[in-house]
Amino acid sequence: KPDITFRSRDGVLFPAHSVILCLASAGGLLEGSSAGIETQEVLVDAESHVLAIFLRFCYPLVRPKALDLPQILEVLTLALRYKMEDVATSVREHISSFIDTHPVSVYLAASVRGWEAEARDAARRAVTQGPINVDDSTQEMETTPAPVYYHLLELQHNYFVAIRQAIEKNLPLAW
Repeated sequence: KPDITFRSRDGVLFPAHSVILCLASAGGLLEGSSAGIETQEVLVDAESHVLAIFLRFCYPLVRPKALDLPQILEVLTLALRYKMEDVATSVREHISSFIDTHPVSVYLAASVRGWEAEARDAARRAVTQGPINVDDSTQEMETTPAPVYYHLLELQHNYFVAIRQAIEKNLPLAW
């Protein structure tokens, strides 16, 4: 039987089990709840769609599927806010699955968080796809320091210079 209820910012209630949340290292999320009360209610500063996904990551047998990258980044923010390392690690692995489809967004998110391997892999993918398109990365761009984005543009420039040099060396134009 659920012994705690989370209320999202938009008022949706989520019954949960504090024992399972403790196993998910949810101490930060459970702060402010009172032991001994039959069912506690805790306000969580997140929209219901994010809180629903976040709580699925807390339950060991339930893993969310078919998430989009902006949702998963919001879940990561929530996990880090409440210092839930296990959930953050699961979310990080999930973010890596977007490298092929959203390499710029993954690069920006990974770079800001200091995830070198993911940032490197995403940057490689982004620069080899052609000109960098930031249209699907606008949310991440708002919180990304300019030097991080500049570094990606610099990588792309160097990549295209190397291609041009290889072509000029191996296929000289006959005038």
